[in-house]
Amino acid sequence: MKKLLIATLLAGMFGIAHADGYNYVTGTFDAKDKVGSTNNHDVYGINFGRDFGNTWKVEARMEDETVNGGAHEGLIQLKVNKDIGTWYGVTPYAGLAVGEKDKSTTNFLYYVGEIGAKYKVNDQISVWGQGRLRTPFNEGLDLHTGYGYKTWENSIGVKYAIDNNNAVGIKYAVERGDSQYDTVGVNYTYSFK
Repeated sequence: MKKLLIATLLAGMFGIAHADGYNYVTGTFDAKDKVGSTNNHDVYGINFGRDFGNTWKVEARMEDETVNGGAHEGLIQLKVNKDIGTWYGVTPYAGLAVGEKDKSTTNFLYYVGEIGAKYKVNDQISVWGQGRLRTPFNEGLDLHTGYGYKTWENSIGVKYAIDNNNAVGIKYAVERGDSQYDTVGVNYTYSFK
């Protein structure tokens, strides 16, 4: 599955030329505070994406997640996003993703559906809000509900464009469902043709 996700992303990013588009790489760090527990998670991630310049984006994500500085978990994901239009400066969007989660006790495939909106305050600052549902493909189908991965997440964030190629951002997220986390995250994005 991992090879298929990576091959699909590379074909999408580099196999299709579009004059108005650009590529980007985003490094992320999320500090996830597990509600009612001392099991806190540090998540280091990297996104490789292509904005096709026509309201479509394709993005791959890889993560390394540590639990209390010890056990490692991983993730690889492929996502497609679509801007839906812009009204009064607000641009709603929707996204779908599939991925594989590697936990210390099991590996499984999952899917994600998300909706959100972004607003450009000025040439450098934009704000966004998003809701996301994530669940394993076979959650409940094989009578297995112990993955701990079916969650709703609501998040808000701010992005600051340093120049045409560099941007930084912060986010706050509340995740509820099989797992419950409050997350603070930071990111850096480099964009290029």
